[in-house]
Amino acid sequence: MTASNQEDKDTRYSNYLKERELYIKGYVEAQKDRDKTLVTLYSTSFGFSLTLVKFIGFSSQCVWPLAVSWILLGCSLISILLSMIASTNAWLAEVNSIDQSYQCDETISTSSETNGQETPELQNDKRFLASLTDFFNYSSYVLFIIGLLMLLIFAINDLFTYS
Repeated sequence: MTASNQEDKDTRYSNYLKERELYIKGYVEAQKDRDKTLVTLYSTSFGFSLTLVKFIGFSSQCVWPLAVSWILLGCSLISILLSMIASTNAWLAEVNSIDQSYQCDETISTSSETNGQETPELQNDKRFLASLTDFFNYSSYVLFIIGLLMLLIFAINDLFTYS
């Protein structure tokens, strides 16, 4: 092995480690941010609805918007949790992808190897996990917004009922 080949190998390995570390740091930060946001939004909205019930009270005819709101907020929470699971798996697929790319670069090519290219199975897994994460993210946002609107309907309906 010549000196330039060894330098190329060392450079590739260094780049591999940097990219892998970047994905892992991104994964950790994304999970922290999502957890903080989830806890803050869900706690605030649920706390607000409990405050309305406790201090303002409610009439019996306005219970359905509150119940629907709590169900939608709960579904939003479940959707966010499922998104976190899919996101975790997507990050791990990315780490596996760069691992596979590096390992293939380091082996002697044969007809069965991919020469640094991702396998079709890995590409499909990454696409599926990304789509699944997006679906759960968007559905959690929609469910959360509708849940908040139902909470607003409850609050307005309750205020006009008592007026």
